Amino acid sequence: MALAILFDTKAVIGVCDSGQESSIKNLLHELRDLSSRSGGEVRFIQLPYSDLDSFELARGTVDGIILCHSIHNRRFSITDVDDALYDKFLPCMAETYGKNNVAVIVYDFPWHTHRGSEERSSIHHVRMATFRIKQPTTFECSKLAITCGRLDTTLEIDIEDRENLAVFVQNVQPRRRLSLLKVLLILGGAGALIHAALKLKTFVEKIVPALSRLINTAGLLYNTSSLLDQGGAPPSQDYDVPFAFSARRDPKKLHLAFPDGREQLTFSRHHF
Repeated sequence: MALAILFDTKAVIGVCDSGQESSIKNLLHELRDLSSRSGGEVRFIQLPYSDLDSFELARGTVDGIILCHSIHNRRFSITDVDDALYDKFLPCMAETYGKNNVAVIVYDFPWHTHRGSEERSSIHHVRMATFRIKQPTTFECSKLAITCGRLDTTLEIDIEDRENLAVFVQNVQPRRRLSLLKVLLILGGAGALIHAALKLKTFVEKIVPALSRLINTAGLLYNTSSLLDQGGAPPSQDYDVPFAFSARRDPKKLHLAFPDGREQLTFSRHHF
């Protein structure tokens, strides 16, 4: 549980297209709006126009993939047909991210806006049925496959497909991915704590000897005062005082000396 804070918890969806980002501008706007409702993120990923099989997404950068393909870009050839563009790419995405986190959108089909909704729906169903029969790998490697019209300045998508797309976006599950920002913040906080601990250690090392000397002095003065108040003690009696001192009292003065005789101190009563 403690390590969980190091990981991003938002789902990141990569929208891939070998065309320009502007060609799916309205789709991206729709997807970002849908994803933001659950705290997710949508990123556009530019695919190479050729040699797609050698293209690799940076590992761990996204949690799900929406592959977009315009029929103006080398026809309606996703998988399983002559000149198919994604025979290797799409299975690789399904293996990497899981089929449930992969969607395919084929766009720029004539939308027949001049026709009635029933006729347009019939054309759409026939096209999807043909798509499923002739290019089955696309459906085997994705949770959702859609054919639609323009996605740049308008959004020509069937109502049911639009609803299914919203469900797909909401269901993409975030992978456990380290957040560099969180790691840096935590490491920075740990560094500050270590720095503070070292400063405290230095302070303690300086203050402890000073406190020890203060305590020794207080104890010495207390015992010294007690010796001067002992009027009944013999003049030559030695008194043990803590911290390596010895004391000798005469009727009016107290003599203190280190055991090795290096230094002697004499106190009169008026010192106390």
